[in-house]
Amino acid sequence: MVMQGMLLDTTALAAVALIGFLWGRRSRAPHPSAPTSGSDDLAQAQRVVIEIQRTADQIRRELASHQGGVSVFCQRLEEYRTAQETVAPGELAAHAQAQLLLNRTQTLAATLSSAYDDLRQQTSALMSLSGSRLDEATGAYNRQAMLEHLESMLALDPGQADQQFSVATLSLTSQDDGDDEQLPAPQLARVARILETCARDTDFVARYGADEFAVLMPQTALPGAIVFCDRVLRRVTTELGLPTWGGVAQAMSDEPAAKLLSRTDAALYTARTQPSACLYMHDGSAIRRHVAGSRGTVVADADETVADRIPVEA
Repeated sequence: MVMQGMLLDTTALAAVALIGFLWGRRSRAPHPSAPTSGSDDLAQAQRVVIEIQRTADQIRRELASHQGGVSVFCQRLEEYRTAQETVAPGELAAHAQAQLLLNRTQTLAATLSSAYDDLRQQTSALMSLSGSRLDEATGAYNRQAMLEHLESMLALDPGQADQQFSVATLSLTSQDDGDDEQLPAPQLARVARILETCARDTDFVARYGADEFAVLMPQTALPGAIVFCDRVLRRVTTELGLPTWGGVAQAMSDEPAAKLLSRTDAALYTARTQPSACLYMHDGSAIRRHVAGSRGTVVADADETVADRIPVEA
């Protein structure tokens, strides 16, 4: 049955969405502390496994209960269709099966909402044990963690209005600085803290390279991402006295992570060719310079040159 298949697919997608938003939408989880050793690690691992299994079992029970309600409801719909009965307005909604399905759906929604926070805590504990998702110098997430998170976020269609997604990459050195001018770890850590204080709870901050950071911004269109980058550039310059170059791009529908990062990097590398701090955007057709103080409006400098607006080959 088509109706039944659609409803069951919706239930399955709820579970997929939960994994996609593994990092949560409520509050930013603190960075996990450095793992201990020996028996403490083993005990912590056992606790994490138990908690993950508990959360998974709870979700599985609620999904099974909800699927049973969907099946009963679809069966009743099929009976109406087979008998070719005319359903009066409101009659179906008042039916006992419809009310039961509504109750089960509300229960499932509450379970998934609670599981967001549970899985966030369990994920942080696992990262602490693995020791492979944090950058030691800054305390921010590392490139590997960023790439994994980006892949999961892009599993949702960024073309949907409520799933707009942008990525920014920021560099503390220009093209002329060379690779031997890497900033000291304390300064990099201070930049990471500024990024995290400017970011929203749903954003993801990571160290992207030697003197580079990346910020993943779900539910953020290009103008909003530009506002964020403009704020960061001003704060890093004002508070730390460090010029910062940035590149930003918004994901397109069905765009793979590698292509999105390539566009963002292209904007960043264009910015780094400039002698002073600046921000460039890649809108899919051209790389353009952002005008500071334009409140995120995608416009070009009034005095832009050919170098300020670079067409992108199809």
